[in-house]
Amino acid sequence: MRSVPGLLKAVAMRVLEANFPSTLHPDIAASVGLDLDRPLTSVAGDAATHAEHTSGRRRRDPGFRERVLRAYEYRCCVCGFDMRLGHTSAGIEAAHIHWHQFGGPDVEPNGLALCALHHKLFDLGAFTIEPAEHRILFSQHAIAGNRGEEGELRYHGRRLLAPQQSDMLPAREYLSWNQTSIFKKPARAVDRATA
Repeated sequence: MRSVPGLLKAVAMRVLEANFPSTLHPDIAASVGLDLDRPLTSVAGDAATHAEHTSGRRRRDPGFRERVLRAYEYRCCVCGFDMRLGHTSAGIEAAHIHWHQFGGPDVEPNGLALCALHHKLFDLGAFTIEPAEHRILFSQHAIAGNRGEEGELRYHGRRLLAPQQSDMLPAREYLSWNQTSIFKKPARAVDRATA
């Protein structure tokens, strides 16, 4: 496999794209010593190889990102981050609750507007969303270091910043998939008096 230039990287990219959200690609590649920053050389050197590589994947709805960001008013639904550069939103991403790679649909109730940090933490399973009251639940495996309660854990037990319409709230079926498939159980206990 190593004798064909670019083949290892092409195979790795296909596995990553088929099984993991893009927020996790660099970490997974680094853990196995693969440099994704180097340009990918086409295995066969032609466009047919690329077409064959991408033909089996389900297409994403290009409007999903815009609809989710608009639903949450271009702010992170965890921390409220809403930086703009002129008229362009910066650092806010549309995250799939039930990953697209595993059949999650491109609909608002399957999306969250998250800053880049919270998107990555969500995809890593550091936190999930409780379906009844839409509270943020951090994993006991998420260790905040010396920042403790002043850091990301301060959002534990708080409700999401709600989207504009209640029919855009995260749906129970997608949250269940996330809790079962991605979230690193067990969750930390929630002190209802301070949440």
